[in-house]
Amino acid sequence: MKKDPARVDRLFAAARLAIRDEQVAASAAKDDAPPSDEHGGKTLSEEEFAAAVAAELNAVRTNPQSYIPYLEAMLTQFSGNILTIPSEGIRLQTEEGPTAVQDCLVFLKAHPPVDYLVLEPNMSKAAVDHALDLGNNGAVSHTGKLLAFGLCRPRNVVLQLLVDDGVPTRGDRMTLMDNKFKSVGVGFHTHKFQKFVCVLDFAGGFGALVDKLTTAKLVHARGEITADVELVLQSIPFDELKIEVREVLTNAPQKSVSLNYKPGSVTVTNPDGSSQIKSGTWGVADAAQ
Repeated sequence: MKKDPARVDRLFAAARLAIRDEQVAASAAKDDAPPSDEHGGKTLSEEEFAAAVAAELNAVRTNPQSYIPYLEAMLTQFSGNILTIPSEGIRLQTEEGPTAVQDCLVFLKAHPPVDYLVLEPNMSKAAVDHALDLGNNGAVSHTGKLLAFGLCRPRNVVLQLLVDDGVPTRGDRMTLMDNKFKSVGVGFHTHKFQKFVCVLDFAGGFGALVDKLTTAKLVHARGEITADVELVLQSIPFDELKIEVREVLTNAPQKSVSLNYKPGSVTVTNPDGSSQIKSGTWGVADAAQ
């Protein structure tokens, strides 16, 4: 039988619409529901929810294989690319279906334990502010933070970020399991369109400031994070950009990175491979100009 691509597209569109309508109807009376524990028997305060998410993060970081049963259970909840999450009472249209979960299983089976994360109250306050802003405005984009949408149970939040469906680089997963991060802040709020949003903010530490550059510096590196690269990264406020640079220099030795730093601005270029250029500015006077 000859396939009709247009008909297939229409069928998928109808299926997605049916799922969306079902979710809207099911959640109409629960949009203001507070976060809850894994058994649904207790309503969690803001602080308790943050602590519960941090506990789940530390469970998978310190014993990656402990999350394997949860992922294996998730595999049984797919129908095609549609994932049913009974504890949330929702069905989700995923991009990859079981493939992303299977990929995560392989990843965790081989991953060594990493350090415990400290839940920092001040970082959590910042994450709560971000969650409030995202939720009230209906925004879904982010820079330098991890976001989980539509879920109100701590373990489900961590599972969503670990699986990282539809993201080829698995950036959220890599961040969760990155040993360079030592501190985390967690914020939660209802969301205008996605029911809920959970914000996770990671840092290498939360305390005294490290030495930072005060003059312009141009750094080229390939296949390693040199002392000069680290100095530039410590001097910029963009966590997501730092993660991307570290991932390229650690995992793609054939690619080089150039960082053109000035107090108050940075431009990062990957001249070979992606030829990608990223830049950013922040509220510091550029003394070099």
